[in-house]
Amino acid sequence: MTVGEIRELVANRLPSRYEHLNLTFYGRESRSSGDHVIFGDDYGTDLCVSLSDGAIYSIDPKHKLPTRFMNSGIEQLARFIEVSETFSGSTITDLEVLSRQMRAELAKIDPKAFANPENWWAVVLAVMADGL
Repeated sequence: MTVGEIRELVANRLPSRYEHLNLTFYGRESRSSGDHVIFGDDYGTDLCVSLSDGAIYSIDPKHKLPTRFMNSGIEQLARFIEVSETFSGSTITDLEVLSRQMRAELAKIDPKAFANPENWWAVVLAVMADGL
């Protein structure tokens, strides 16, 4: 996948912002950085597509936080956001139950996102389950 193809895919498949998770996506303003294309952020880390395998990682530009696997690709991330949106209006008040149900749905789309408890989505849903 080329930098141009990534820019177009980000612009066409991802919103400019996803407030529920504090995500910002740069669309056609995504920029190349070595083996990655930085296409967004989560107010702390850069969201990057690896040019070698198309996977998405959360990378701290200050190198203080660990690099975390996020999704297998932009399409999977787009689907995760769509599914997350359906849960945002949920009437379930028990956050642990909500987190567990959301994880089950998301894992059907991209099981690699939960293959390690330190992956980005696994951490976000664990924090959610704790009520933070």
